[in-house]
Amino acid sequence: MRTLLCAALAITLLVSPARAADDVKAVKEKLQGTWVVTAANKKGREITGPGLAKLRVVFAGDVMTIKDTDKTKGDDATITAIDASKSPAWIDLTPAGDEGKAQGVYQLDGDTFEICFTAGPGIARPEKIGRGEKLLYLKMTRQK
Repeated sequence: MRTLLCAALAITLLVSPARAADDVKAVKEKLQGTWVVTAANKKGREITGPGLAKLRVVFAGDVMTIKDTDKTKGDDATITAIDASKSPAWIDLTPAGDEGKAQGVYQLDGDTFEICFTAGPGIARPEKIGRGEKLLYLKMTRQK
């Protein structure tokens, strides 16, 4: 009995990291492409009007780029971690040229993606998706 229990535990420990890696890969694959921002809030201030209408988020590999359609270059961040087992799911981003890490939470539901992450280093990960003075919130739909 003890041998069977040890074998089951060993198999679980070997399979769990593989399953987590598969989950991360699956999430990244679902995010690939261009997303149209339909709602945005930066540090407690709603972004509206023409500024909102021009915002796009592009996922290519491990890189998330937030850009204005009038500009050729956007703000890049590398996805450094995803944990889809959390509720809400966790995502960590490292902005290009920045030493800090943005910690966030997200929800992906078909062609709708919401993300809320810290707007600077040293800020605790948000516990839920929403708006706040130290957060950046984006709601997006997949560009067709």
